[in-house]
Amino acid sequence: MSDEDALVPSILQSIKREEICQVAFGRYDLQLNWGDGGFSCTGQLEYKSSNGEITMWTEGNPFDAVPLLRLLKQTIETIEIGWTVFYECNFPMETG
Repeated sequence: MSDEDALVPSILQSIKREEICQVAFGRYDLQLNWGDGGFSCTGQLEYKSSNGEITMWTEGNPFDAVPLLRLLKQTIETIEIGWTVFYECNFPMETG
């Protein structure tokens, strides 16, 4: 286990290599789901694509999440924790 992996809680380590099969969003939450699990976000979520484009979803603004549909069929490659982000998932490539 790398030093970086040691900083990520084991429950988040378990989602590495999972493929996103559903992106669902409503007025008050955003969900990313894979085969046997998923997570739901409330409040705010920031997604930074591989080309540097940032998508910010904020509770109460459901259609801000539309660009996140590009995560369908993408695999979670790495997970990082930062001071201002609870956790961050990185995908190896994007389509569409």
